[in-house]
Amino acid sequence: MEKKSKLISFRVSKEEYEELSSRIPLKLKQDKMGELVKDDEGNVKQIPLMSISTFIRGAVLGKRLFAVDRVVEEEKVVAAAKIGNNINYIARRLNSAHKKGIVDQSTYEEMLALLRETRDQMYDILAPIR
Repeated sequence: MEKKSKLISFRVSKEEYEELSSRIPLKLKQDKMGELVKDDEGNVKQIPLMSISTFIRGAVLGKRLFAVDRVVEEEKVVAAAKIGNNINYIARRLNSAHKKGIVDQSTYEEMLALLRETRDQMYDILAPIR
């Protein structure tokens, strides 16, 4: 990414600032242990996923902005690894049972198709926003 060395400064009214701020996606604030942070009234605090300058730069330059919550994405990766491990385990057991003659050919092919479909659905869920 190119270093940003030029500064553009402009003023907005309080209402315009609030409008700009309200358009920036928010995420739930978590502490280092992953616990949700709450305010004095017990409401979960929310923080912006990007700075106002990043939001305005993207809007003015016509770029698509992606607001990614790193914590959620890391949880997705962990979940995907667990699901993938389970799919591999089931596939190994299925192959073993098929070789031993415990599972007939049609059931074997049907189960493999379901495993592939499950894998493909997982990939679709994990795919980045297009």
